[in-house]
Amino acid sequence: MLGWVSGSKEAAEAAGALLTHLAAQESERKALAGEVLQLYREVRLIDQLSEELTAVLQVPGACETALAHARRLIPDSAGGILVRSRQVGELAWAAQFGEVSQLPEPQSERLAGAMERGLGEIVNAGEATNTASLIFAPLRAKQRSVGLIVMADGAGLSYTAANLKLLNTIALQIAAAIKNSYLCAANGGDRAVSGRTDGDSARTGNGAHDSAFAGAEDFSAVSAPDRF
Repeated sequence: MLGWVSGSKEAAEAAGALLTHLAAQESERKALAGEVLQLYREVRLIDQLSEELTAVLQVPGACETALAHARRLIPDSAGGILVRSRQVGELAWAAQFGEVSQLPEPQSERLAGAMERGLGEIVNAGEATNTASLIFAPLRAKQRSVGLIVMADGAGLSYTAANLKLLNTIALQIAAAIKNSYLCAANGGDRAVSGRTDGDSARTGNGAHDSAFAGAEDFSAVSAPDRF
């Protein structure tokens, strides 16, 4: 209740209805302003992340940069990025932060399923046996999953579809940066040239780079490190 109106019954009801309507309109305007501000923050974050990743050629550095940006808009108490190693073929942490005990094991069935499906997922606290809320998205390019970005919150927060949408966009940026890193290593340290479109995809600027990548099972087949 916002307040009350006193007076005759008819006048009070009319004034109350008008004030209720005006209050609802103001609430809608504030909600819309908040949504626009959040969208602006997300677009700016992706733009900044894309620019910074072009200057990072090492996988751990790219992953740490991406996690730092993700934490600005996605609540968390822990997080990390898993990348598949070339020799072993299993997922390994390329970067982590926070209460890492809240993160799932790299070889867990849940993460393996996300890798296979190529789809992000939300598992909030209380679901299954989770004590912390989890959100994760696969790192994909050329229809391949080469890793995952995982974030957790142990304070009981429930992640939303909006959080997952943002994380998926960040995951695409990381995947492009990892591809560039591997291609650079495959070409003897020369920088792989990439161009991003709408903040969520990347193409190499050299046909030879594309063909080298197209023949691999995943990024890790293109001079991926044995470990991080």
